[in-house]
Amino acid sequence: GDVDYSCGNIDFPGDVYIEGSVQSDFSVQAHGSIAVRGQIENGAFIKAAADLIVGGGITGNDTRITCGGKTQTCYIHSATLHCQGPLEVGSYIIKADIRCGATIVVHTRGGSRSGLVVGGRTVAADGLEARFVGSANGTFTELSLGVDPAIADKLLQCRKQQENCKRQRERY
Repeated sequence: GDVDYSCGNIDFPGDVYIEGSVQSDFSVQAHGSIAVRGQIENGAFIKAAADLIVGGGITGNDTRITCGGKTQTCYIHSATLHCQGPLEVGSYIIKADIRCGATIVVHTRGGSRSGLVVGGRTVAADGLEARFVGSANGTFTELSLGVDPAIADKLLQCRKQQENCKRQRERY
């Protein structure tokens, strides 16, 4: 079934298979792989030392996912996902924060959003395959390819510190 109040959070030394979904505000941590037949909902925390396979999608501004291997899912909407291996998405990535240590592939498996990467920040060390990237309506989409995600994170931190220093200097 679902990861919810009936079973609580999961922390397991091996692989974990979840027949349902991971509900809001619950966590699943595994020293192996994690497979979720349903979806991962807003506010969930997932940490897989190996692979992560999600039959449904990943959604929610407060959703945080870390994966040491490859990641497969149908879609990603407004979530944060950091994976060391390749990322394969069945349909779209919208307004997400993605850090991938390999290649990101966004398939075109039907629907109006098929093959899209729109909004948010996407960093892929080895490249990106998608039908459309960005949006004509002005939704800000930041894309960094051929960059190690750890280095991109450090650069972002430096930029934020630089902005803070600039604001403080303008005050005085």
